[in-house]
Amino acid sequence: MPLITKHFYKSFTALSLLYGLISAILMALLTLIFYYATGSGNTPVIMWNYLLFAATMFLGVRAYQQEIVKDVISYKQAYISGVFIGISAAFFFAVFMISYSKFIDVEFIQNFITVNSAKMGKSIKNEELTRQIQYITPVTIGFYAFGQLLLMSLFLPLLIFVFFKHKKK
Repeated sequence: MPLITKHFYKSFTALSLLYGLISAILMALLTLIFYYATGSGNTPVIMWNYLLFAATMFLGVRAYQQEIVKDVISYKQAYISGVFIGISAAFFFAVFMISYSKFIDVEFIQNFITVNSAKMGKSIKNEELTRQIQYITPVTIGFYAFGQLLLMSLFLPLLIFVFFKHKKK
């Protein structure tokens, strides 16, 4: 009997997509709550979104261990499941951020550029702001969000595995 069956791939994919979607929905809700509570923001509650992302990835890897492996999870299994959950969450959240910056918070790109310039210690003039707004589109914001979460998806499962490391019986 093969170790990895079609059922495994179907349930692994479904679990990754489910927890990725849950993570993206929670981050999107938090972003919308922040927007409606405080107005147009520069970045959507980055630290809280990261904590939600990490918690959902942890719960997803835990569900993977309990529902699919049903035993001690290996480093490779924990890492791969965490990465797939993270990639699906990053994709869904990037789609949300494209919609968010295009339809909901139309001043998001302008605020994003202004705040990031201020963080780098530069003051930005109106001409420069107008030029940068032409280059940064909602799709660019989506890729930015995807890239941030993708980087976290590559490193966060390394930390999550520490919580699942068990001695073999």
